[in-house]
Amino acid sequence: MLKEYFRLRQDRRVSNAIKALDLPPGYTIKLTKEGFDGLETAVIARYDEHSMCEFPDFLFSPAFMVSVPVQRLFEDLVPEMKFKAVQFLPQDSTRQDWFRPLYWLTWLSPTDSLHEATSFLGTGLIEHLVLDRDKVGHQHILHMTLAAEEVWVLSLTAVEK
Repeated sequence: MLKEYFRLRQDRRVSNAIKALDLPPGYTIKLTKEGFDGLETAVIARYDEHSMCEFPDFLFSPAFMVSVPVQRLFEDLVPEMKFKAVQFLPQDSTRQDWFRPLYWLTWLSPTDSLHEATSFLGTGLIEHLVLDRDKVGHQHILHMTLAAEEVWVLSLTAVEK
């Protein structure tokens, strides 16, 4: 049976996703296992509360982070997935009425799940993503580290939850 998978990307309608102003060094999209292990379990990051920022479920910059509901889903589907907390606080800490979202930096060992039919642009970004059924197996969340980008893919089962 062929499973359907969906690539995670920032929604085009999200034009002003929350951005950390002061994350410690090491919070990067090209995160290694050693780099992840070396980070604190939880950190505070300030954000500009006056920028009318949006709070999507997925952040792709400066590192891949997910909201609390998505973290719970990921943890349920892939118990070996690792997380570290990033508590966002408004830059103006004297205001008590601003939203204080919690996001989770994620770690999942990268897989080589691309089929040879995957095509790339000249920049190294994927033009057409094709997964190799034999390499994917029964995984619900795939993380692939490529030269030009990080790719996250979810199974239909994960998306429907």
